[in-house]
Amino acid sequence: MKRVYLILIASFFLPVSINAAEEAIDVQVIREAIADQGRAWTAVDYGRTFSLGLIRDKKETLSSQDYFTYSGKTLPSSIDWGPEGLNYVSPVKDQETCGACWAFSAVGALESTIAILENTPGDFYDLSEQILISCCASANGCSGGSTLDAARFLRTDGTYYEDCFPYQSSDIPCDQACSGWRNYSFKIQDYQPIEWTLEALKEAIYLHGPVQSTMDVHEDFYDYSDGVYEYTYGKYLGGHAIVLIGYQDNLTGEYGGGYFICKNSWGTNWGEGGYFNVGYNQVSYDMNFGDYSYIYFFDTMPPLPPTPTNDFNGDGSSDIALFRPGSGLWAVRSISRFYFGSPNDLPIPGDYNGDHTTDIGLFRPAAGLWAIRGITRYYFGARYDIPTPGDYNGDGTCEPGLFRPSSGLWAIKGISRAYFGTGGDKPVARDYTGDGTISLALFRANTGLWAIRFISRFYFGGDGDQPVPGDYDGNRITDVGLFRPTAGLWAIRGISRAYFGGGADRAVPADYNGDGRTGITIFRESSGLWAYANGSRIYFGKTGDIPVVE
Repeated sequence: MKRVYLILIASFFLPVSINAAEEAIDVQVIREAIADQGRAWTAVDYGRTFSLGLIRDKKETLSSQDYFTYSGKTLPSSIDWGPEGLNYVSPVKDQETCGACWAFSAVGALESTIAILENTPGDFYDLSEQILISCCASANGCSGGSTLDAARFLRTDGTYYEDCFPYQSSDIPCDQACSGWRNYSFKIQDYQPIEWTLEALKEAIYLHGPVQSTMDVHEDFYDYSDGVYEYTYGKYLGGHAIVLIGYQDNLTGEYGGGYFICKNSWGTNWGEGGYFNVGYNQVSYDMNFGDYSYIYFFDTMPPLPPTPTNDFNGDGSSDIALFRPGSGLWAVRSISRFYFGSPNDLPIPGDYNGDHTTDIGLFRPAAGLWAIRGITRYYFGARYDIPTPGDYNGDGTCEPGLFRPSSGLWAIKGISRAYFGTGGDKPVARDYTGDGTISLALFRANTGLWAIRFISRFYFGGDGDQPVPGDYDGNRITDVGLFRPTAGLWAIRGISRAYFGGGADRAVPADYNGDGRTGITIFRESSGLWAYANGSRIYFGKTGDIPVVE
């Protein structure tokens, strides 16, 4: 795979916030200074608070050979990765009153780099800044952090989608993030410092895309509206982290020979829609623009998390669901109730459209009808076929599948047909290898035989046992499991044995708490009891209801 580089450019300062309306100098004073010095930018009074948040307290000691340096090659006169150019810059966000510029600039640069890796201009992963703020132990959250903190955290832990841990502009516990996010996070592979020179910064942007950077902030910068910023008036307030998204040379020598195009994190109402320009001459000790720099190496997309069975709302956990054949009622607890189907239909839920949520489905044996609510209807199969839907080709969607006991025929719609098994076998097709595809598999109760096609054969269990395969240890590979109602025994091959439930109970294992592991659970039809091995008990349903489990 082609290696894509993300450059992290860091400088560390104390976090500062200032209310532009109450504490800032009069904007008219700044305007007069701009006119007196012949600057090419304009100032306005925004009347709101702006936060910084960069802490300057960390630096790695490395030899000169470890730095990225300017190659000496002639660079083009301009590059713009932003929405007015190549369109690889993710939308501007607002850090509000939290001193988290260090997190916003790092995540913003990462979002853009992923878009370059995936070649998706204008289409971006929306990643979580709150994960860095709340989970990076070496930083101080909304009280500030260094860009080195961010680099190290993105290498060791990474970040995940925004909806896993939405931004709340405050310090909240890390455990409020969605469970298991570290298993599927976006991580950089490594980082490298950049030599602090104008040409090195330009070459980094040109070759590798948007980069995280830093700058000193003085009072006048809060009032920037448009043009090319050069420090003009006011006292030093602190350090700020931003994203460099391009540059433009100027042959007349203005602004030190050109300017950088930058993305801020103060919302779209600040500056030029959230962006600003800064002169090359600010790469100096007067402003310390880009004095600490790091390259991020990013070339591997994270693994996709498994879609839990029975996840009807896409929140990452299985939902309790029932089908009432007498009336065609579907009831998904705390989510929805509707009517779909008739007395002789069989529930066949699954992710039939690849949106990572479970869809309602029915198989009508008398007609061979498959009806997927809101998606499609077709005819496939016959009266005595057993429906076995699943993702048989690894494309992320559920395909209709059938097992015909009379002949041992497996038919996967549009994919394959095979003969495997005999009458009396129970189909237990699951992902037994962890490759994301379903394998044909059977349980033969009279002998306790498990047969996984092309993979393995072994004996485990016997007559009266219910097969309950699932991912009981959270390694994304289906484990072989049995429930013995007569004794209430659960036996998970190679993992555990437990006693839970009894003869009148039906096993309904699934990941009901979203921790990535199948949980031992039973449904007691006579009372509508759902009981979890962890002690939780819920009443939902009545006699005659069919518990829906994929």
